[in-house]
Parts: sequence; C-alpha cells; structure tokens
Amino acid sequence: EEGRDPGYDPLELMVSLAHERGLRIEAWINPYRVRLDDKPMSPDNQAKKWLASGNDGALAWNGGVYYNPGSAAARELIVNGVREIVENYDVDGIHFDDYFYPTTDLTFDAATYQASGSSLTQADWRRENVNTFMSGLYAAVKATDPSVQVVVSPGGDIVRNYETLYADVARWAREPGFLDVLMPQLY
Repeated sequence: EEGRDPGYDPLELMVSLAHERGLRIEAWINPYRVRLDDKPMSPDNQAKKWLASGNDGALAWNGGVYYNPGSAAARELIVNGVREIVENYDVDGIHFDDYFYPTTDLTFDAATYQASGSSLTQADWRRENVNTFMSGLYAAVKATDPSVQVVVSPGGDIVRNYETLYADVARWAREPGFLDVLMPQLY
C-alpha cells in the first residue's frame, strides 16, 4: 500500500540479492507517470499535494496523473529522488523507460507553456524540457557516483520518440551529458 512501510526495504533487498548472485542491478524508473488509474494516493504523495493545491507540478490527464515535464519543481523532485537512490543504494545504473510526455495533445500543458513565455513552439519547448531534465539528471547521478550508469530505453522509432514523446534521443546519443547507454525497445 502506497505510503505504508512494508517492514523491510524492497530496493535494498533486491540490490543485495542481485549482487550476491553476481548480477548488475539498475533502478528502473518511468520519470513522469504517477498513476494510470484512480487508485488512492498516499497523503504524502507530492503529486497528490500539487493536484490539490492547483500547482502545475502534477497534471491529471485521461484518467492518469503525471508529473509535468514543463515544471522545474517536478523535474527537481524526480532528480532528487534519483539522487536519493544513488546515495543510499549500491545500484549499478538508473534506467529510464520511454515514458516522457503522455500525449501529443497540446492542451495537456498549455497553461504551463503559456506561463513560461517561451518563444519556442510548444513542441520544441516540450523537447527542451525533457532535454533539460535528462542533462540535469545525468549531472546529478555523476556528481553523486560517477560509476552509476544512466540508461535510457526509448521506443525503437526515433521519429516517433521525437514527435510524440518529445524525446530527442538522437541528440542524447550524439552529445555527451545525457546518458551512458541507449537501449532501444525493439519489441
């Protein structure tokens, strides 16, 4: 149950068991997706707090809840969570799945875009939000433990990533400071 201590540390247990068996372990994270359903959230869940207060750090969309990639506070929350994992657990990597923007519908974050005052198109602004997040996350991981790899598993269609998830995977692969391993999903 979210928000309830299970009486043990599941990640510590997984890390310990993996390393005992000579296996690497990566903390696998979907960066922005909080919920895909209406299950209750813990009162301590930051997304719940932001939704209740009207803060755009979290947005409800199509029955789900997402951290808003356009929100500096949401990006900082995720980066701090990853930093906490790297500081407190002997993980070998931080592994991001392909879930970046949940929709191409520009109304999802239109208010945040308008408030930003950006001169970029909304699509380019979205890509820059994800690029800012990825480079900030990479820097935080490397500053905490340079041996921890940052791994990204985008969908195998680079155009779809760019146009529908607003993930500039080609840039991340081309320029340093975004990732260590690119592991496309080809299924």
